[in-house]
Amino acid sequence: MRLLSILHGLISPNQRIHLHCFLGDLEMFRAFTDSFPNTYVGYTHTTGDLSPAALLALRTIPTERLLVETDAPYFVSPTIGPFSSPTVVGLAARNVGMIRGESTRDVLTATVSNFEDLYRLKL
Repeated sequence: MRLLSILHGLISPNQRIHLHCFLGDLEMFRAFTDSFPNTYVGYTHTTGDLSPAALLALRTIPTERLLVETDAPYFVSPTIGPFSSPTVVGLAARNVGMIRGESTRDVLTATVSNFEDLYRLKL
């Protein structure tokens, strides 16, 4: 929330924002999107570390604001070994989909589209 207070008045409300490795709750998400409607949130494969409030946010955040990310090589786990890599994006999508009740394919399809919108790319 401190970041949000700093951003007010410094950047345009139309600024595209990527909240990297989002651990926040719905209140935080809504505070950002109320001020900056082009806010996206990213989740990694470490969804088991989310608080109950963060899990509720993950279930509720609109699909068009969702991203999956690996933060390679920093996020590791016994499942993937001592280093993360971009190949873990499928695991991230699977874990996010399980929490949201969506298929891995649907999460990947949506998040690729969101990535293209956020970064103004066409893959």
